[in-house]
Amino acid sequence: MFDILFFNVFNYYKTSLKRKANKVAVIYISLLQITSFILFGILFRLFCNQMNISVLSSESSWAFSIMASIFIYFNNWMTYTGKKRIKIKPSIKNATNYNIWLLWSLPMAITFLCVLLWNKL
Repeated sequence: MFDILFFNVFNYYKTSLKRKANKVAVIYISLLQITSFILFGILFRLFCNQMNISVLSSESSWAFSIMASIFIYFNNWMTYTGKKRIKIKPSIKNATNYNIWLLWSLPMAITFLCVLLWNKL
C-alpha cells in the first residue's frame, strides 16, 4: 500500500522536480507513516487510560515516538533510494493513480485526528 502511494507522489513530482522527486516522495511516505504511528499510539494510550493500565510514562512514550520516527524515516530512505525501489517499481506499474491533493490531505487528516484525540488525554 505504501509503495503505491510512494510511486504516485514520485511520478507526480518527477516531471517538475526531476532529481528532488525521490526526496519529496520519501518525506511524504515517512510523514504518512509517522502520523499513522502517532495516531495508533494515542489510541493505545486512550485505551490504557480507560482500562486504568499504566504502561509507559509520558516522557518515555515521547522518547519512543521520536526514536520510532527516526527509524521510519531511515527505513524509507533506504528502501526507496536504492536497488529495492528498482525491484518494487515493476510490480506497481498497473496500480491506480491518485490525486495529489488527496494524497497530501491524508497526513493532514491524520494529524487533525491526532489533535482531536490528544485533547481527550
